[in-house]
Amino acid sequence: MQDPAPRPSSLPAEIAGWYGTVAILCAYALSSLEVLPAASPLLAAMNLTGGLGVAWVCWHKRTWQAFWLEAIWATIAVVALARAFTMPKIDPVLLEVPVATSQVLVVRSVAGSPHRATVEAWQRNDGSWSAKWRDLPAVVGRAGIVDGASKREGDGGTPAGMHAIGIAFGYAPTGATGLVYRQATADDWWVDAPTSPDYNHWVRGKPAVSAEAMRRDDEQYSLGAVIEWNTAPVVPGRGSAIFLHVWKSPNEATSGCVAMGRDDLAQLLQWLDRRSEPKVVIVGKAP
Repeated sequence: MQDPAPRPSSLPAEIAGWYGTVAILCAYALSSLEVLPAASPLLAAMNLTGGLGVAWVCWHKRTWQAFWLEAIWATIAVVALARAFTMPKIDPVLLEVPVATSQVLVVRSVAGSPHRATVEAWQRNDGSWSAKWRDLPAVVGRAGIVDGASKREGDGGTPAGMHAIGIAFGYAPTGATGLVYRQATADDWWVDAPTSPDYNHWVRGKPAVSAEAMRRDDEQYSLGAVIEWNTAPVVPGRGSAIFLHVWKSPNEATSGCVAMGRDDLAQLLQWLDRRSEPKVVIVGKAP
């Protein structure tokens, strides 16, 4: 006994089939071109409705192989959609991160204290973000987190915004990090005089103008990394020497840097990798 011959489908089924074809192709393009992350609920919804649309027209036409293919496609999309809505919510600031960046630190001030903050570390794999560490305690500038547009030299503010994480540094000859590492010696200084041509640069040899020693008498710069604030281009007076470094104490503000406990900072530096084009996002309040 032969299978019944394919039968013409109804107009609604034809419309659903064409919609489904377009929806699946668009979802594939948006995912392949990294316009949307693979775990996007929108992609799952497009695949689900598209699969159902094509399955409907295939059922009407009795093209069973295509019907079962699209039915399975829609089922996978249901699972993906359910996961998208049950997965832990990512920090909204990550939506603005460039595609090339796969490691991000989010520094956020703590309510009720201008200089207390927390740090979260996020990793992106296959288009999806996951938290590596959350709520690591930190401190910021004595003036708190300030608008980058108003940041000025010596104001004690930590500039808000998204900044690249540059080289790592420390007192030891080598450092356990995936960033480029530079040893800070007694002959290394960071120029903070706005009138100097070396303003906001690391220099060798003590300059004749105001500069900060990179090899301090305490442990604050024993581990650290440069936050690329006002570095490309350098604008005189917009602030200098914004680092991620070891705190003096958990109760004491910085002059504008982000500071953490040594153990927490060490694990972050070991995790950070220059190939991931890491960024730090500094924000003033919770979303």
